[in-house]
Amino acid sequence: MSFIGKPRVSSLRVGDLNPAKKRFGMVNYVRNTAEANKGRKWWMFRAVGNFHIQEGKEGKTKHGWVWKEVAASIEKRAKKKT
Repeated sequence: MSFIGKPRVSSLRVGDLNPAKKRFGMVNYVRNTAEANKGRKWWMFRAVGNFHIQEGKEGKTKHGWVWKEVAASIEKRAKKKT
């Protein structure tokens, strides 16, 4: 959220996300923002790097079933890296 309470929207590739457990469970996916922040001016907001994606609400959103498949592929890719 911005300082006035307006939600911020980020467009990114799913391949940029990595699973994480930060901030007492409030952040469950992260991305490296160093490259995105390089070209930003000093007065612009920094790129969003911490995300919380709620699980268990897939049935209440349109096409929510897709997230289970995406989350599984992110986990599988992360395990291959280590």
